[in-house]
Amino acid sequence: MARSFYNMFILTVLMLETGLSAGWSNPETVGPDNSVSPWLAVDNQGNAIALFIQSDSSNTWIAASKRPAGGQWSAPVAISQSIPLVEFPYFYPSVTFNETGDAIAVWNFPDEKMIGAIQVATLPAGTDQWITAAEPLTKPARIEFGPAIRQDGEDNVLIIWMTWHKRSGHFNLHTMRFNITSMQGKSLTTVEGLLGVTFWDVAIDLSGNAYMIWLESPDNRPVPSNVKVASLTSGDKSWSEPQVLVENGSVYSCDLAIDPNGNVFALWKQQDSSSNPWELKIFKHPAGGSAWEEAPAPQGSVFFLGYEKLAFDAAGNGYVVWQTKENGFPVAFSKLPFDSNTWIAPIKVMPVGDSMRMCGFGVDKSGNALFFWEDADKELLKASTLPSGNATWTQPVTLASGNLGMSWPFLASTQQEWIILYAASDSPANLVNALIGIDLFQEKKIQGPPLKECPCRKWGVKPTS
Repeated sequence: MARSFYNMFILTVLMLETGLSAGWSNPETVGPDNSVSPWLAVDNQGNAIALFIQSDSSNTWIAASKRPAGGQWSAPVAISQSIPLVEFPYFYPSVTFNETGDAIAVWNFPDEKMIGAIQVATLPAGTDQWITAAEPLTKPARIEFGPAIRQDGEDNVLIIWMTWHKRSGHFNLHTMRFNITSMQGKSLTTVEGLLGVTFWDVAIDLSGNAYMIWLESPDNRPVPSNVKVASLTSGDKSWSEPQVLVENGSVYSCDLAIDPNGNVFALWKQQDSSSNPWELKIFKHPAGGSAWEEAPAPQGSVFFLGYEKLAFDAAGNGYVVWQTKENGFPVAFSKLPFDSNTWIAPIKVMPVGDSMRMCGFGVDKSGNALFFWEDADKELLKASTLPSGNATWTQPVTLASGNLGMSWPFLASTQQEWIILYAASDSPANLVNALIGIDLFQEKKIQGPPLKECPCRKWGVKPTS
C-alpha cells in the first residue's frame, strides 16, 4: 500500500459514559497525527490503554496513550524504536492488562519481505513509564497473523501468532506464555502444517483454558472450506489435536465467545451447497467437556461477506448481530434467553438506506447492547442502543462525520463507560480526537469487572489498497 495511505489516517476515541446528562461532547484532541491500526484495553478498574501505529514522512513507531478511569487521555508516548516507514500497514499492535493492572503490548514490525519478529513492552500498574524489552521475543520469520494477546492468570499472558513456511506452503501456529513481572516468555509446542488459514480467533476462560478457531482453504479457493478448533488447558505446554467441525464445505468468517458458566461458543457463516442460501452456524464446547456440539443459531438471510458478532451478558443471555442479504445488506439482531434453546425472531438494527462498511457491537453485563457503524455513503459514524429488556433499538445518533478508512474499529466496556476506538481518514488536521456520549442506559448496572476488550475486526482480514 502506498506510503501516503498512512498520512490519511487519524485515530479517534469515543467514550460513552452513563449516569450523566444526555448528549455528546465536542471532539477532544488525544494525540498527534498520522495514526493507524488502533487497539484498546481496559483493566478491572476502568483504566484504559490506547495503542496504535504512528508515522511521519520517513519513520514508523508504536505509540500508547493512557487514560485513568473517568480521567483524561495522556499525550501519546513512543514505546518502540522507530523504523523506516514500510509499505505494509496491517501489522496490528495488541495490548491487554493482567489481573493486577499491569499492561502488556506486543507488535510485529515486518520488513519489505514481510519478515519480522514479536516485540514487547510493559507498563506496570500505577506508573507512566513503559518498559520495552531490549530484544525481540522471537527470531525473524514471516508472521502472517497476529500477534494476538490474551490474559492467562494473574501475571501471565498468552501471545499467539501464525507464521508461513515458504518451502512447505503451510502455516504454523506459535504460542508463548509470557510473565509480565520477569519479562520472560516460554514457548509452547508449535502446531505445524495448517493449510490456507484465512480467519481465526482466540478466547480464554476464567480458568485460563484457551480455545482457538480457524478457517482453512487448503486448495486456495476464494471461500474457505474447513472449520477447525483446538484447546489449550491452563498450564499445559501443547494445544490439543485439531478437531474438524466442517470439512469440504463453504464457510466464511468466525467468532468465539464464552458465557458466564464457561461454555465456549463458535459462530461462523456456512453454505451447505451452491443451491442453498448462506446461514449462521453455532457450535458449543460445554464447560468441562471435551467435544464440540452443534447448537441452535439465529434464523434469517445472511450476507456471507458481511459482519457478524456473538456476545453474552452476566446472566448468560446470548446475542448475535449479522449482516443480512436483503436490499442494502442491513444488520439484524437476535437474542437467546439463558433458559431457552430458541433465538428470538431477528429485528433490524440499522435504518433502511444506511450503507454500512465498518461497525462494532457489544453487550454489557446488564444486557444493554450497543451497535455502531459507518454510514459510508453519507460519511457519518452512527450508533444505536438496545436497553436491557427492550424489543426495539433506539433511533440512531450521529457520533462523527467522515469515514473510517481501512482500520477496523474497536469496542470495550467498563462498569460506567463504553469506549469506541477507530481510525478516520477525513480530518485535515490528522488529530487523535475523543467524543463523549453520556446517559445511554439509566437503569442500575450489574457491578463487577469490565467486559473484555472486543476487536471488531476479524483476525486474518488484511486491509487492501
